[in-house]
Amino acid sequence: MGLYVILGAAVIVVALVFSIVALRWKSDPNGPGAANKTKLRPLTAQLRTVTGLLAVLAGDSAIAGAAIWGVDKAGGDPQWAVAILTSAFTSIVAITTAYFGIRAVSNIAERVNQDATEREAREPRPAP
Repeated sequence: MGLYVILGAAVIVVALVFSIVALRWKSDPNGPGAANKTKLRPLTAQLRTVTGLLAVLAGDSAIAGAAIWGVDKAGGDPQWAVAILTSAFTSIVAITTAYFGIRAVSNIAERVNQDATEREAREPRPAP
């Protein structure tokens, strides 16, 4: 089980390091991304999505690893195996569903905000 925790933490650390390096590279005023700063926001959103998904996958892997270890240590008792696997499945489904639900709501909110900004740019407000 310790190996799964270490691997999960390593995946999260690598994703965070990648995110920081990519954001610093993209925001460098003299770097290749200096000509088009508008791409920084989509890059940030993509990195947030990737690191969130990696965190979910690492958590799911850790839960699955702990469940496999628990079933192995249960010694062949089917009652314990069913209880462990049921709780592991419930945890994995809950974590994954929460991630995708939050991403869906976040994407919708971003689109609504973007549409409102574009609408305001096209239609000037009347003077009071």
